[in-house]
Amino acid sequence: MGWSHTTLYNKLKKDVSILDSLKSGEASGIADVANALFINAMTGNTTAQIFFLKNRASNEWKDRVAEITQDAPPPTRIEIVTVDGRKTD
Repeated sequence: MGWSHTTLYNKLKKDVSILDSLKSGEASGIADVANALFINAMTGNTTAQIFFLKNRASNEWKDRVAEITQDAPPPTRIEIVTVDGRKTD
């Protein structure tokens, strides 16, 4: 908007609807980015898929550091197949 912090605070004191407009604009921007992320995740962008799942289903999709003991079984290889059928390593 080109306002200094002082100008913004002075205008907010006179008109609280400015704050509502700022919050509305922020919410709209977040919604736009969230929709773009979802579209990228659904069209096979593996990075977007991982980010989306870690944030929307964090109990099931979070980074885990396995504690390795001498009695632990060897690591298991997991193959991930993307929506369009491509395999990743």
